[in-house]
Amino acid sequence: MKNYILNLFGFFLFLLGHDIAARSILRPNHTKIPLLIAHLRGDDSTRYHIRDSHIEQHPLFVAYDGDHFDAHRLPHEPIHYRYQPEKSVSGKHLSDLIDHLILEIRAGRSNYRDFVVLQDKDFNYRMPVGLLVLAFKRYPFVLKLFIETPESFVNPWCKGVEQIWFFYMAGGVNRHITGLTRLDNMHYIRNKLCNEPKWADFIDTPRKWFWTPLNGPWIELIGKNIHPDGDLHTSIPGVYAIIADCIEKSDEHTIFDAHRRKIALELCNTLDLYIDPHIDNFLIERGTNKLVIIDTEHFPTLVGLKEPQYYKTYTRWYLGLAKKASHDIFFRSKSERQAAQRTRSKLSLFTDRALVVKPVSLA
Repeated sequence: MKNYILNLFGFFLFLLGHDIAARSILRPNHTKIPLLIAHLRGDDSTRYHIRDSHIEQHPLFVAYDGDHFDAHRLPHEPIHYRYQPEKSVSGKHLSDLIDHLILEIRAGRSNYRDFVVLQDKDFNYRMPVGLLVLAFKRYPFVLKLFIETPESFVNPWCKGVEQIWFFYMAGGVNRHITGLTRLDNMHYIRNKLCNEPKWADFIDTPRKWFWTPLNGPWIELIGKNIHPDGDLHTSIPGVYAIIADCIEKSDEHTIFDAHRRKIALELCNTLDLYIDPHIDNFLIERGTNKLVIIDTEHFPTLVGLKEPQYYKTYTRWYLGLAKKASHDIFFRSKSERQAAQRTRSKLSLFTDRALVVKPVSLA
């Protein structure tokens, strides 16, 4: 049902195209609409931009933190397998395989020497940009590869219908930004649940690491008409990845297991919906019977939640998302839009990260 709602909204947005953000031709041009500019580091001459009232300060300009990213990079040393700790593979070897994968992707290939594609609905093979989820063929790890260019970063219409939906709901974000929340949120989940008697010994997550290619591209982002004191600036890697343990699931539990669905939703409520309740994000692990959260993307960032939300059933959750989407896309007042641009969500992961604001330029 979730995919049906997403596709329905996406198809409607596709028909409307850029007209969603258009103003009446009878009204004067409003030069204070937020403007997001992207260019490659070192190439300020070629800029791409999007002007839209939905663009917000957070989390676009605080999601990437270099110190946090570097502290959780894939090590070059041996990494022991989750289920066979006597076996290991060096992080350097995994890194070399990812480097080769990127060469194959840029050569236009869709089948790869060392990887099997698990999900590509958010990936544009033609450009190529977006999120590609793959499994290593010879090692028990999953790779989530994020690729953007300055041109694609400011184009929410080139990577599938879900990305259009999220752009308008969540302040202009895309998977490239929300991917940066996955390790922060995983640590938040672990810390919160370790003091919860009901969940402490029942919930687990895979190990996860960040990765970037050597001398990979960097995208500079500039936000205008968003902050009252000047232009916002940040830099993000144009290509990065997350490597995680591959979880072996129990054959005794399926996505139609009513008990499992009830537990998953209860867990999400305990975490103030910091994780996506979609049942595919939870696996009962073979051998341990623990509930493993395999997708730790920060859900409030993905859909623009500002306040805690609690749902007793999946049906109410689906309808709540649909209601929020329709309101955010079509029915927000001017005052609501302006408040959203300058208000940090109560559910933000990045309360300790400051915005980089520079005096307004004429560029």
